[in-house]
Amino acid sequence: MVSKPLKTFTKKHLIKIKPKMKTILTKEGKLKLQEELNLLLTVEKNKAIAELADARESGTLEENTQYLIAKDEYEKLQNRIDKLQITLSNATVVDSADISTDKVAILTTVKVMNITNSKEMVFSIVPDNEIDIKSGKISTSSPIGSGLLGKSLNEVCDVKTPAGIFKFKILDISI
Repeated sequence: MVSKPLKTFTKKHLIKIKPKMKTILTKEGKLKLQEELNLLLTVEKNKAIAELADARESGTLEENTQYLIAKDEYEKLQNRIDKLQITLSNATVVDSADISTDKVAILTTVKVMNITNSKEMVFSIVPDNEIDIKSGKISTSSPIGSGLLGKSLNEVCDVKTPAGIFKFKILDISI
C-alpha cells in the first residue's frame, strides 16, 4: 500500500509532509519525542493561539506585522507538531537487548583505530534523530556510521567521508 503525502496548507505555500516508511527509535528517543510533542500541544500551542488572538485585536490584519509574525510562528509550530506525530506514528522501537555484537549495528558502540593517523575513536551508532557528535553518537546514515555498519571485529574498512577516505580497524563492538 502506497501512502499519500499529508498536506498542510498555508497562505504562502503548500508544504508536503511525506511520511517515512519506518523511523527507528530507542525507548529513550521515543520518550523524548513524546515529551516534546506533549509540550508543544499543551503549552506552546496555547501560547501561540493566545499571541495570535492578541495580535488580531491590534488592528487591520493586512498591515498588522505583529499578527503576521504570530501567524507565521503558529504555522511553524503546527508543522513541527505534524512532523512529530508522523514520526511517532511510523516509529519502530529498537531495544538494545535484541542487538547482536557480532557486527556493527544500530545501538552498538564501536571502538575503532583510524589507521591513517593511529588514533583510537569510539562511536555509538544511533538512529538519525538521536545524534550527538560531542558525545560520540553518530547516525546510521552519517558517512562514518554507514561505513562501519555490518563490519565485524578486527575487520579493516575504508570509510568515505567529505574529508577523504579513512581506513578504520574495528577493535571492539559492544552495547
